[in-house]
Amino acid sequence: MAQWNENKHPREPRGSESGGQFTFTKEPTYQITSGFLSKHLRSERTDLRENNYGLGFISPSGYTAGAFKNSFDTLSVYAGKEFTQRVAGSDEANVSVGLVVGGVTGYKKKITPVLLPELIGSIGQNSVALSFAPKTSSAETNKLAIQLRRRF
Repeated sequence: MAQWNENKHPREPRGSESGGQFTFTKEPTYQITSGFLSKHLRSERTDLRENNYGLGFISPSGYTAGAFKNSFDTLSVYAGKEFTQRVAGSDEANVSVGLVVGGVTGYKKKITPVLLPELIGSIGQNSVALSFAPKTSSAETNKLAIQLRRRF
């Protein structure tokens, strides 16, 4: 009978050494993502949008792309790569830390570089990502943002 071996890579067969049955873990999945709810930190401005609705996706290998209405009420398009590491929990319920490296349009520069640290909580197929978005120009502020995600 197959035995669970936590030390094996997720795509390696897990089984007994005596030739027992092998089982494979689930294949990585795609994720569909919402826009963002954001909170601008230490800002006296009242004209900044904090409901940044939009739609995006994350591939099984972590590539991400999407579009949203940014804080200045302008369409932003983003693309990048998300790197994550589980820090607690199981396959069904866990907490991960992550970093998105990429670029976004819709701000002062044609393409603004992005380094976005994340804390991600997942239960089943649903996740919530809390991220910190540092200001990218003097017209902006640092932001906290929440994004909903669904695996399929």
